[in-house]
Amino acid sequence: QRRVRGKQRLVKSQAIKPEIASSGLTLVHYNACYCVERIIQKVLPKVSCAFRTAGMSPTHIVKRWLTACFVNILSWNEICNFVLLSVSEGAVYTILYCVAVLKHLEPRLLKHSTHHTLLYDLLEGPVTGFTLHEYLDYILGLEKEFGEMLRDELSCLEI
Repeated sequence: QRRVRGKQRLVKSQAIKPEIASSGLTLVHYNACYCVERIIQKVLPKVSCAFRTAGMSPTHIVKRWLTACFVNILSWNEICNFVLLSVSEGAVYTILYCVAVLKHLEPRLLKHSTHHTLLYDLLEGPVTGFTLHEYLDYILGLEKEFGEMLRDELSCLEI
């Protein structure tokens, strides 16, 4: 398995599907988005279904959140919490944080998926009312359930 150094190197491997390689996603973003999608299929099936109903993938939104580091999406305090959690605890907690944000958005996602405005709402609307403090126990529970799988998935990235 090819090891990739640096978070900004684009996927160039022959083993990676061409649509992924041409998407502009870094290998780190691709793996993080893939892991978020796998987790929400198991723990947030209604959210996963809402994305499918809307004809889109959570990867699109999670990539946008991670690339922007949640700027203009979360409050400044929550951006600081996200950065601190990601730096101190690593990529596993970055992924779990994204799942927690999607959990917080579940009622909003279900509403907008039935009105076919999901993409617009997620791209244009900020996430209000989310605090790490309220979802910390949820994140810790996810870490117990999915932490080992996430570490295995991310181990080839040297992050």
